Amino acid sequence: LTAQVEHVNQLQGLAWLPWLFWFWSEATAGRPRMVLWLAIGMAMQLLAGHTQSAFISGIGLGAWAVWQTIFPASAGGANWKARGWPLLALALAALFALGLAAAQILPTLELTRLSNRSGGLTALEAVSFSFRPFLIGRGLLPSYTDGEPLFSEYVAYGGIVALVLAWPGAFLRWRDRRTTGLVMLAGLGLFLALGAYNPFYWALVRLVPGFDLFRAPARWLALWGFALAGLAGIGLDTLASRLPRSVTRDRRLATTAGPAALVIALAALSFLAPLEAADVPGATRPQAVELIVWAVTLLLTLGLIVWLWQGGETARRFGASALAALAVIELFLAGQGLPYNDLSAPAAWHSQRPAISTLLAAGEGETPPARFLSISDILFDPGDLHEIEALYGPYLDEDALFDYIVATKQKEILAPNLPLAWRIPAMDGFDGGILPTREYIRFTALFLDEEAVSPDGRLRENLDDVPDLRWLQLANVRWIITDKVFDAWIDGIYYDLQFPARLQAGSTDPATSSSIGAYPLRPFEATTVGIVAHLEGAEGLPEDAQIGSVAVFYEGADLPLVQPLLLNGDLSGGTMERPTRLLVRWPQAIRIERVAVSVRDDFPGTLVVRGVSLIDERSGAFVPTSLSHGNVIRLALSGDVKIYEYTGTLPRAYLVCDPEIVADEDEMWERLAGAPDGAVIVQKGSRPPALSDCSPEEPGEATITLYEPERVVVSVEAEGEGLYLILSDAWYPGWEATVDGQHAEVLRASGLFRAVHVPEGSHEVTFTYRSRPFETGAAISGVCVLGALAGLLIRWPARRRSADRPTTPR
Repeated sequence: LTAQVEHVNQLQGLAWLPWLFWFWSEATAGRPRMVLWLAIGMAMQLLAGHTQSAFISGIGLGAWAVWQTIFPASAGGANWKARGWPLLALALAALFALGLAAAQILPTLELTRLSNRSGGLTALEAVSFSFRPFLIGRGLLPSYTDGEPLFSEYVAYGGIVALVLAWPGAFLRWRDRRTTGLVMLAGLGLFLALGAYNPFYWALVRLVPGFDLFRAPARWLALWGFALAGLAGIGLDTLASRLPRSVTRDRRLATTAGPAALVIALAALSFLAPLEAADVPGATRPQAVELIVWAVTLLLTLGLIVWLWQGGETARRFGASALAALAVIELFLAGQGLPYNDLSAPAAWHSQRPAISTLLAAGEGETPPARFLSISDILFDPGDLHEIEALYGPYLDEDALFDYIVATKQKEILAPNLPLAWRIPAMDGFDGGILPTREYIRFTALFLDEEAVSPDGRLRENLDDVPDLRWLQLANVRWIITDKVFDAWIDGIYYDLQFPARLQAGSTDPATSSSIGAYPLRPFEATTVGIVAHLEGAEGLPEDAQIGSVAVFYEGADLPLVQPLLLNGDLSGGTMERPTRLLVRWPQAIRIERVAVSVRDDFPGTLVVRGVSLIDERSGAFVPTSLSHGNVIRLALSGDVKIYEYTGTLPRAYLVCDPEIVADEDEMWERLAGAPDGAVIVQKGSRPPALSDCSPEEPGEATITLYEPERVVVSVEAEGEGLYLILSDAWYPGWEATVDGQHAEVLRASGLFRAVHVPEGSHEVTFTYRSRPFETGAAISGVCVLGALAGLLIRWPARRRSADRPTTPR
């Protein structure tokens, strides 16, 4: 459980697991009121927001109830009415728990229908993060390594003390149905955790509802951990009691030899972990210190057990406490390598980096601020790396300092999910649960490579380059964050290679053109233009053939200075990975405003321009430029990362004239994929009149005057008929709209967004979110809460207590 402390909702959900078993045990032992407490516990687990934890707990509790029903407590069995009560109690509690949590469950079900997981995961996705057999030894034994810890999904140790104590618990109390039930749970947890390595699990994914909704079968190890703790407690209680004579010397020997053999076997299996090192962090063979600690812990535990058996009353009085203390010490020491002890300086979280400051300042006064998209694998080093090492190096160990540096780089690109902390709107995100929606994945798939589409919605890690700007335009992405890892320094001159341009003569492909502009942030006095480029498909051209031209626009001149762009051996031999640098010079320094690179009308190949810099060869000064058509890409920050402003993006709310209207979503996606330049709106049923006298160039203005999570107000000046207001926020059931107080249908626009038809003139359009599932669920939850309060206050008739008592070991 502590290995999952980084997953807060999973931690909160699994924390209820032992309580659920205790509530159920009490409910079936003659205390009907505990059925109500069981329902409350199950509802709290659901409200924690980690459905997989509730699913695992439900399967585990159901298996436990079936086991207790099949093997009743009384020696002579029980009638079927008595046997059915455990299952009935569980079913009643589950139904009431659903009612208590309905305020959250019903909206969640609505979201699930729209989720990328609505149809379930593929079998391969469902078995990802399975507990690998070669990691059994590493995962089930505590780790004391000072290196990288084992990936947390595969950590499920209860400690060597618990493993040793669980053996006498199971071996000497084997007639106790609770003991055998815990053994069953431990086996079930391990069995299901194997996932992809268990043929039965593949059948469960395909045939049993629920198993195809979640990844990480390794999380079934929660049942193993719970059962191991229970068996260890039974074992300690058994050893602390006076053992009857029926526990022979041979049985005592088996009670010590068995767990010793188990620990030794797991230690031997841990040497197989490096076989998974290529895919699993921390999959290393045990270090010498770990082997020593395991051996010492095993010997101490076995020694205390023998002392308990042979030491009389004194041993029974202090031996059990010594074993419990040893278990606590062992878990404390092993826990030093778990994530909750992997600490760094507080500034790793709350310090503000230049990229954050830039976006906060840019968004100040905007309602709401425009979105950004970051693209980086954070392979760069912070510019203040040496200062960080000097400031924090004396106080942080190597791992903590490394984590601080990684956190610093993540704040520069605001990922993952850091935009939520700084309240900066982003196009990207990360979830991996029931979010993202199916439409979000479908929209991003329009500009991602097929193999790069991620079910958890990540863009930053799956984008190699900035996507077609038309998609960012639709999504109100104004800011683009990238690093400088793939930029170039050539002969002391820096070239920004972020926006390559493919130049082809007479091209009609939106991804190419015959010319490209290079814009400095401000005019710069230079004597030379440096161009990083390479050719594709231009074989057979003679040396020094003119393939294009470079036009330099400078202050004080009506016409540009044009220089020919000639083919040379370096240019024809360049590649995308190793482009060529060309230098275009002129006699005297001029103050350059922009540069245009173009190819000849008869040029047969493709000139790929990667970057352009302006150079003053008199002083060695230089300035990089941004490549774009019409200066729509401007460099806003150049530090550890670059922040570009895309001035061509659409505002969050805007008017479109006479958009394309389609009847269903599939047709919308088809049209959108073919032509992302215009709006495509889905409108089912009745349509407004076809009259349209608006102007696409001047449709009017839309200004957001109020922007809240559940209410958006837009002031509209519509110049003509046939206009639609598009709000570039996600379309979702529950959003309603009014135009001047009159109801208006909220339509789906351009895949993801909202649209409303507006007539000519001045109007106030209000979007309001009202969740009907939440309102219904809240009413159900309210009734159930009142019922729960009443149930806790009334006096319940007592049932005859079960004979489910621990049996004396024989």
